[in-house]
Amino acid sequence: MCTSKKLSFVTNKLGRIYINFTKNNLLFTITNLTGDVLMWTSSGVAGFKHSRKKTSLALQETILCCIKKLKKLNLRFVLIFIKQVGFNIDILLNLLDFNSLTILNIFEITTFSFNGCRLPKKRKI
Repeated sequence: MCTSKKLSFVTNKLGRIYINFTKNNLLFTITNLTGDVLMWTSSGVAGFKHSRKKTSLALQETILCCIKKLKKLNLRFVLIFIKQVGFNIDILLNLLDFNSLTILNIFEITTFSFNGCRLPKKRKI
């Protein structure tokens, strides 16, 4: 299911993986050290639609698709940046560690709001 167009060969073997877990989808973006996007994939690209995109099976298939593309790009060492809403990342780390990738570091870049939006003005009667 993981088909892609022609991938360019990368001479540098170090890259970054940005993993974005949303409520309804899983997004993987692979960049080089300067931030240029080499490829991206999601659970929709892996063949899952609607509510099946957020299941653990979709996560496994998307990771395997991402690893195939990493091998075509000749990347061996990765830095992982995770932006997470509420998802179990144990499966993710086990699958990435099981393959021939060397994980150098894992960063948590989840953001949260401090005070929220400004409340509307009180109505005067």
